[in-house]
Amino acid sequence: MTLLELRDKLDYSFILLRRNADVLEYEALFPAQARMTEELKEELRKHKPELLQALEFEEEADRLLLESTRRLAADWPEGCALSGPPWEVTEEELRLAYRSTDRGRLEKAIEAREQYAAEAFREYRRVTP
Repeated sequence: MTLLELRDKLDYSFILLRRNADVLEYEALFPAQARMTEELKEELRKHKPELLQALEFEEEADRLLLESTRRLAADWPEGCALSGPPWEVTEEELRLAYRSTDRGRLEKAIEAREQYAAEAFREYRRVTP
């Protein structure tokens, strides 16, 4: 099982994975429906270094995304909607960048999203009385 397949399996099973220093912790959110199996535990052991690295990246990525979202919220004109294919492409690239664990790619995706939003906000203000 690849790391991505393992992450998808955990997500599908509603098993939350956390990092506590160099320890992986998990929680089955719906233990009656989905439990941590021995197979999954073995995969966690096999992929532990990569999982710890990915979780560390996600903590930093979450911080960067929250900062970006706060900047957008501060400038967001009331009544302006960000939607449609160009916005969806921007959001999809952001999602893919997050999953890639590549900080440079994530920063570029955040910057592209903020630039698209800023242009949309300017246009909205220009045409809205």
